[in-house]
Formats: sequence, structure tokens, C-alpha cells
Amino acid sequence: MSKVQNQMREQWREQPCDSCIKTGKECIFKLPEANPAPIKRTEPPAGVKQDRDGGSDRKKLKRIDDISKMDHQKAALYADDVLAAPFLTEDLWEQVLDLYKLHFAPELPFLHLPTMKDRIAHKFKTSQPDPSPDFNLVLLGVLTLTARFHPDLVKYLAHVCSSQSGNARSRPVQTQIDPAAASEYYADTLTMALGPLRTTMRVASVERVQALLMLGLYEWGQTRPQSGGLAAWMYVGSAIRMAQFLKLGFGDKPSDRRSGSEEPSPGILSSEVIQDKEVKRRTMFSCFILDRMLACGKERSSIMRAEDLQIQLPCPEDRFDLSVPVKTLFLHPRKFGEQRPGQDDSVLSRFIQLVDLWGISPSIALREAGW
Repeated sequence: MSKVQNQMREQWREQPCDSCIKTGKECIFKLPEANPAPIKRTEPPAGVKQDRDGGSDRKKLKRIDDISKMDHQKAALYADDVLAAPFLTEDLWEQVLDLYKLHFAPELPFLHLPTMKDRIAHKFKTSQPDPSPDFNLVLLGVLTLTARFHPDLVKYLAHVCSSQSGNARSRPVQTQIDPAAASEYYADTLTMALGPLRTTMRVASVERVQALLMLGLYEWGQTRPQSGGLAAWMYVGSAIRMAQFLKLGFGDKPSDRRSGSEEPSPGILSSEVIQDKEVKRRTMFSCFILDRMLACGKERSSIMRAEDLQIQLPCPEDRFDLSVPVKTLFLHPRKFGEQRPGQDDSVLSRFIQLVDLWGISPSIALREAGW
């Protein structure tokens, strides 16, 4: 070490730097090397490099997707648990479906009741879940609409609600509640089972459209002055958009029939295919019915246009129950070059035509009626 370097070191010891004075450390002066070796840069690990390229963002999105799937699974398990209540017997389900047909079939005519009863009976006999993952949503929708009309179901739910609200031993057992609270219980369960809007839109299905329509019709019947039917309007709007995404308004081809109906050749389509096509038609027309009804008198524009429905009108109920193929006409037959039907004209199809006339201007209604 040179004489100059020694003098610099001695001077540094006598006059330490400000940083060492503040921290109380010994100030050691280290002379830099004459030719320092260049620092070698090592390649980062593959995982770190992937994070720099956006891997961490992908991991974050994957975690979010896992959370949404987990929430969806929790909602499905919760729906299974609610529907597994011991008081929901096969006989009670048959009574509930009859109540649905009595009160809600005109607006929501898409349930094929013989098949529904068979699927429920199979579920009780085998104790196996239904192959359709969204079938529970339809069952919860049926209970949402009908629970208030079934006295025994109201009593059962009185005990369920009282046991969930606190310690049952320190409280007298309630045997009666407002019947509307029974339907509200299943409406809350259905809302949880459907999950958030983003999750619902990822798993579009005909059953989810039907569940949203049931929830919309239920909300429409509630007295909520502050919202003014907003929840019903939103649920039905979501159902319509999902039905349009699934293309439920397409699938039938018009044919030139001057009168009557054309029965397809037997054996061309199976009963399951015939039933599935009719269920989809009726689901789309249920969207149309509620869209027209909710838009009336509230200064809310309807979403659907009747001329865009490229599906035939619903067939008669007996044909629907037996899954018999029937050719009916379109809601606006003149647009497709068809004539007015002579037979196979159901009460439901007439109801849909009246709803269509109700939702348009008087001049157009008279023209469509042929006046």
C-alpha cells in the first residue's frame, strides 16, 4: 500500500463519514480495486422469467377462476342440501307440481310434468343425483313459486327457519309463519345456487333460463314499492339474453300449409328429441310473455321482437304430454308466407298471440288482427 493511501486511511479514521456518525459504527474506508472484475449476470430461473413475462398475472387469473369454481361448487352443494330435506317426499313433489300447473303454467308453460315426476321418482328410488347439473335450479324455482300455496310445506319451513335463527332450546317453537316467507326461503336458496352473474353467464343452459324466469315471475308478484319491479325486470332480462345466446328462438322451418297441420312421418324423431324441441320453444315463448308483461305500464321497452322468433307456436297440451310431433304456425305467419291455422291451435298459442297484440300499438294490433 502506498504512502498516499495510508495517509487517506488515517484521515478517514479521524474524520468518519456522517452516516457512520449517525449509526455509531466504525467507519472503514475501503479503497476500490484497480481493475474490478465485471459482474456476471445470471439468468433468472424459468419461473421468475415467466412471472416477468406475465406469469404472475396468469396465476392470479387462475386463482380467481378457481375461487369462482369453488363458489359454484359450494352453491351446488347447498342446493343439494336444501333439496334433501326429509319433508320433501315424492308425494309432496307431486302435489307441488300440480300447484305449479294450476297457478303458473300459462306464463311458464315449459315444464314437461310427466318427465319431471319420473325424474324425481328415479331420484328417490336410486338416491343418485340427476344427470343434468342444473336440474336442481328448476326444482328450487318450482318451490319458490309454489311453497306459499302448500300449508304443510309452510309448517315444515317454520321449524327450519326457527332452528336456523338461533338456539332452539332457549326459544319456543314456532309452528306458523307467513306463507310468503316459505317462498322467500326458496327464493334466497335459488339466488345462492345461481351464483354471481359472471358465474351464471359462463354456464348457460335451458334450465338456467327457466330458473331465472321463475325467479323473475316470483319477484314480479312481490310488493316492493321502492324497487318497482326492478328485480323481476333484471332477472327476466338476463333470462332473455341467455335464451338468445342459446338460440332458442331458432330451429323451425316454415312450410306452406293452407290449412290444418302436417304430421311428420312417424319414426323420424324420437320422443326425447320432440319433447326437447317443444320445451325449448315454450321456454323462449315464456321469455316473450314476461318481456311483454313487464314492459307494459312502466315506461320500459321490451327486448324481444316477435318477428325474430323463428319457432312455431306451442302445440296443444295433450300432444306435449305425449311427446307427439305437431306442426303449428309461427307467431307472425305472414312474414314467413304461411296461412292461418285451421286446427292444432292450442289455448296457449292463442294466449301468446293476445300477449303479442297487447304489447304493440293499437294500429299495428288492428292490422295484425286483419281489421
